[in-house]
Amino acid sequence: MKRKSFSLLEVIIVLIIISVLASLAVPQYRKLVYKSKSAEVKAILPSIAHLEEVRETEKGKYITCGWYPGSAGKNKQMWSETNCFSSELNFNVKGGTYCDFAVARGNFSSNPASASPSDREEVEGTANIDITIIARCDLDGDRNFSYYVVTDEDNEVKGPFGDDF
Repeated sequence: MKRKSFSLLEVIIVLIIISVLASLAVPQYRKLVYKSKSAEVKAILPSIAHLEEVRETEKGKYITCGWYPGSAGKNKQMWSETNCFSSELNFNVKGGTYCDFAVARGNFSSNPASASPSDREEVEGTANIDITIIARCDLDGDRNFSYYVVTDEDNEVKGPFGDDF
């Protein structure tokens, strides 16, 4: 009785084909994951900006919030119920985020990395850019940040500035 089996050459050829297909698929997968994470940021920033506008309409002043949750990286960071965003703007993220968020006094739309926002500083509304809502992200996991911004005068998300793909 003759046994049927694959030769070593056939196995090597199949492994080479699988390796080539995987090498083509992995970069596409990484781009898809990056786009998903980036879309999350682009949805959160306008929400915070809207809540700032609501607060300014009701109380006559914007409010700043320092970096939160404060440890942006490759993994999602959970939001607690006690932070500036939840107490001042009634904003919280269920399930966590990949980015740190802040509201800074002034215009940091061209250089968001230079912002050093503090918690609960009230800012008078004027016709100029009074606050910048900033996301500080490490979406590709290389420990270098990229930034996304929205201002109180322009609800369009700009970015990424800095490192990311």
